[in-house]
Amino acid sequence: MAVFWITFRIEGQEGASDYNQKYVALQAVWHDITPMYWAEPTSFVIFEAETTIDILASKIRNAINPKTDVVLIRENGKNNCRIVGQWEDDAIFSLMPGLKK
Repeated sequence: MAVFWITFRIEGQEGASDYNQKYVALQAVWHDITPMYWAEPTSFVIFEAETTIDILASKIRNAINPKTDVVLIRENGKNNCRIVGQWEDDAIFSLMPGLKK
């Protein structure tokens, strides 16, 4: 079993209902794969799951709008991380060696 954390920024192009719909869809990703998670902050979640980071990234990509939103995923204790969606600052690749798109 692996422990993952994600941090994210989701946009609400169509207003609050669009944001809420994507937020609920993103929550469903970890709710569907594990009962063990911590999600007190609004844009950060840590959870354990029996999945791979690539499968997790795919599920997250389907829950957001990758043209406007961004999610950073890391497998805790490993140099295994992914970025999904749209980002502007490539400094993240220097700060997180091993980060893949």
